[in-house]
Amino acid sequence: SQERDQFFFDIGIFKGQNLDSNRLDVFVQIPLKNVQKIQSGNDFKVSFFVEVSIKNLASGNSTNLKKEKKL
Repeated sequence: SQERDQFFFDIGIFKGQNLDSNRLDVFVQIPLKNVQKIQSGNDFKVSFFVEVSIKNLASGNSTNLKKEKKL
């Protein structure tokens, strides 16, 4: 459906040498058809904001990561 195709994501988890050096990567892809372009003079500006929440179900701890991208 259109709602599901708004964006795509994938998650990669990489084991580190120590327990506290593991890494989690989140990849987000937003199709250009779903991005609103704003005209500024002769140029177009595009920006989007992504927020990822990660929760440890065992401990209840959570982390929020925010990223803004301007093109």
